Amino acid sequence: MQRDLSPAPPPSDSSRVAERFHGLFIGIDRCRSEKINHLASATRDAVALHAIFSDNLGESGALLTDADATSEAVRKALVELSSRSTPDDVVVVTFSGHGSDTHQIVTYDTDPDDLEATAISLQELTDLAFAVPARLLLVALDCCFSGAAGMRVLNANLLRERCRLAARSQMYPYCRS
Repeated sequence: MQRDLSPAPPPSDSSRVAERFHGLFIGIDRCRSEKINHLASATRDAVALHAIFSDNLGESGALLTDADATSEAVRKALVELSSRSTPDDVVVVTFSGHGSDTHQIVTYDTDPDDLEATAISLQELTDLAFAVPARLLLVALDCCFSGAAGMRVLNANLLRERCRLAARSQMYPYCRS
């Protein structure tokens, strides 16, 4: 039996896409700790991405920058995203800021002397992101050591589960078994 590998047709009404878009855009140039170097454009990147997606797909995107982007706020925003999203939605999560060589994202309130307790591990970040139901989930990390997230994201069992959910929504026929 041959499978149809063509992509699902686009929605006939662009407003349907806007109604089903959710986003979280995080950018951190300056952290509370003086030990963490300032960045020049992470906040600007998050603001620009938020504006692009909001202007084109609707105002359903949250923006967290600098002092608003604490570990607790990022976790809370991801949990809220998973509670308001459905398996038919398009969800975008972006992070621009520092990453640690121990595979954590550095939030505003991260203590460089206690990364384990104050930063968000890439493992936790991907777990929170994969809890978000979505037809299409895009997670973009612009930070050092972000490639370590791929070890979790490209897990075959997670990909099979995503395909199973997508097949149920009949949006991606090539995911059907």
